[in-house]
Amino acid sequence: MAQFRAKSAIKDPTLRKFVVRILQEYRRSGSAATNENLKHVLRMTREVRCDHESLEKIGCEPGILEAAILLSDLGKESHIQKKYLPDYDGNAFRAFLDHSRISMREGNSIRKEMGVPGDVWRKILSSIIGHDGPSIIGSWWKANYERELEKRYPVVHGKEALIHCYLDRIDQGGLFKSRSGQLNGGLRKISYDIYTKDSPFRGNLSGTIVEIFGNTRIGTQDQLDFLDEVEKPRLLGTVQLPKIVREMKRKFLEAEKYFERVLIEPGVIDSVRIVLDQGEIVEVRNLDDFWRTLSKVTPKGSISSFGRRTHTA
Repeated sequence: MAQFRAKSAIKDPTLRKFVVRILQEYRRSGSAATNENLKHVLRMTREVRCDHESLEKIGCEPGILEAAILLSDLGKESHIQKKYLPDYDGNAFRAFLDHSRISMREGNSIRKEMGVPGDVWRKILSSIIGHDGPSIIGSWWKANYERELEKRYPVVHGKEALIHCYLDRIDQGGLFKSRSGQLNGGLRKISYDIYTKDSPFRGNLSGTIVEIFGNTRIGTQDQLDFLDEVEKPRLLGTVQLPKIVREMKRKFLEAEKYFERVLIEPGVIDSVRIVLDQGEIVEVRNLDDFWRTLSKVTPKGSISSFGRRTHTA
């Protein structure tokens, strides 16, 4: 928590206490090294802290954005979600889809306890709504949200919400190397959901890898295109996106280069091979070994045809 206090973009002491309290709730489910939701929001807030100047230049409040990002996925934490399950007839999937609303309900209790004023709280709420992606036809979130919850999927509200949505979508569809050299990001997290849970690719290593680098990334690109072509002009006009978004888009492209090092044999589902930097080829037979080995790769060289398409979008 001391490290957070030293690095946070949040200057208001009451809002800082509010955010520290949120982080304490995340840590009840595990450390930053094991809690994927916490890792996800911390990666995004690190980006926000690196670019106060260009955020402020477009009229975005970095402190509000940071608080909103940290709160936005709190409703996915099991101990928080459990409190609100009766409101969803005990259906965990419906509660998961409505995690933003759960986060805001829980956050409202915390902000009253911490004394966060109403005007600040309304800004945080506006920066959370719609962060799971734009409302485009065919998107997973929109389709499931509207079917299961029987209400309209929300659009993003305001500049902070737009930047939040960009960062969230890029992180969920990308790979990012940590200081320790481990690959993190949404693709890694989603791969375990596909490989270990009830999905068409359960236990299918090669199918899981093709799915995350194929449909998952293509879905992310469709969302980014919509943000670029519809939401960004609506909320920012012709003003350039802040540096953090442009840099995250570059990292999103770079993730495709990792897939260029993966060799998949037709009809083989229980193993894939990875080409390391010096040309050595390593066979892996489970997801843990796949990510451990892929982390040794330094992505470089030409961008694939998919990458070129995303680069020009």
